[in-house]
Amino acid sequence: MVKELDSSPNQLIILGNGFDLACGLKSSYSSFFRDRYSLHHWNTESTDIGIINDLLLKSGTLSTKFWKIDSPTIWDIIFLSNCKTTQESETNWCDIETLIQSSIDYWYSEPYWDDYSPGPWTLQYWINGGKEHSDHPEFASYIEDFLIHEGKLVNASAKTFLNELKTQLNQLEKAFGRYLNTYYAFTKFPGQYSNPNKEDERQKQVQNQKIPTYQKYARGLLKTIRGKNIRGNPQLCSVLSFNFTTPFTENAKNNDLVRNIHGITEYPIFGIDPVYTDRDGTTHVITDERSAFTKSFRVLELPTDRRYEKTLHPFRSDEPLDFIKFFGHSLGDADYSYFRTLFDDVDLVNGNTALMFLYTDDSVRTDLNTNVTHLINKYASDLPSQNQRTDLMTKLMLEGRLSILKIQDPKETNQ
Repeated sequence: MVKELDSSPNQLIILGNGFDLACGLKSSYSSFFRDRYSLHHWNTESTDIGIINDLLLKSGTLSTKFWKIDSPTIWDIIFLSNCKTTQESETNWCDIETLIQSSIDYWYSEPYWDDYSPGPWTLQYWINGGKEHSDHPEFASYIEDFLIHEGKLVNASAKTFLNELKTQLNQLEKAFGRYLNTYYAFTKFPGQYSNPNKEDERQKQVQNQKIPTYQKYARGLLKTIRGKNIRGNPQLCSVLSFNFTTPFTENAKNNDLVRNIHGITEYPIFGIDPVYTDRDGTTHVITDERSAFTKSFRVLELPTDRRYEKTLHPFRSDEPLDFIKFFGHSLGDADYSYFRTLFDDVDLVNGNTALMFLYTDDSVRTDLNTNVTHLINKYASDLPSQNQRTDLMTKLMLEGRLSILKIQDPKETNQ
């Protein structure tokens, strides 16, 4: 039987980027790329596509403006070219992890064109084939122009080039961390922050936006999510955050256990799911050179405490979690391995753990319904055959162990 919200449960709270966004932080990938590519180095009234056309010239030669990007990388070419190709100006074109996955698979698959004779995979071979036979030959030209400019790897093998891609991904990660720090610092100490590594113009623009105090909202929202016990005090909880921000570190008096699984702003990581499903529906674990891009591999590289035993069993180590509460996570396939592990640990099918998906903005409800359904059905399809005879969604709902609930917006609450 599921315990009431005000009892004193063993609960795990999972936070995604929607948590930071709900607290007023411009932490989305789209905000990062718009900031990164508008550069504040020239005046423009262009749309996103207009700015991208300024950075990528039609001839396939990179604009001089491209080199003004903060530590430009091959990944910038990948994201910019994808935006230009798809004509998207929202998150579809800058979903970092999806594009990393497709790009790594693409480079590793040794792509050939039907009328181009196969040969040993080298980057130059790929570039020549791409310029002559692909639907978007300018993309290969951008890559070649970048490598010539940097004096790197034109004759590289697939493995060597993947290593270079990872090195340059590290550069992009650091740039994202610097971006977050610029905005995040103002939310912590409004009007009192100065970063000598940023242009004065950037600092003034951020400061003039009068960003509300992020930490205040973040702590208030977490308080709402975790609920109160029968004495009216905040419930204890463990937090597994997929964000890079750390608004709770100075709030240790509540004894919350907080883990930033993919690093913090000083060393964030981007990665891909270590498990994938092929066209035949067979599940595989990545074990080749691409494994260096998987989230599990990248987490091992972090210089942080990676012990998560108390996250799964925070306060009563001999009992499973009563609640797993989600807020602000897209529930995408890139993080599915984490969710599958959690569900297996609590024996979701036969156990008593309840799943709660929380939100504050009505505009996300439809997508949340879709994403929750996808997550539960995906997990159900991975269960042993004897458990697949039960509709897991229906079972969880009938047992009162699955709910989608709206909670109060922290910006509407006086903390």
